[in-house]
Amino acid sequence: EVYSTEGEYFGVARLISTELPALETIEYKQVKQREKRQAKRERELREELRELQEAKIQETQEDILPLLFAGEDREEEGQEEREIDIIKLFGGG
Repeated sequence: EVYSTEGEYFGVARLISTELPALETIEYKQVKQREKRQAKRERELREELRELQEAKIQETQEDILPLLFAGEDREEEGQEEREIDIIKLFGGG
């Protein structure tokens, strides 16, 4: 029941509980600012990680391609050497 300071009856009040921050207003703002800075830094680090991963993939591809082409050249050289060996085997050269 709710009454005025003069004793006049106003009615029945229903209490609604809400969680209020236990911190002072200034501390609460500082915590929010810190959380905001941390979230921003986390986004920046995730972006940097993604860029590094892409660079690593690109670097790996650049390293693999010459090896693949070099392998083809070696196969061709090996085939020529085998042909020369066969000719020598049968006394043709």
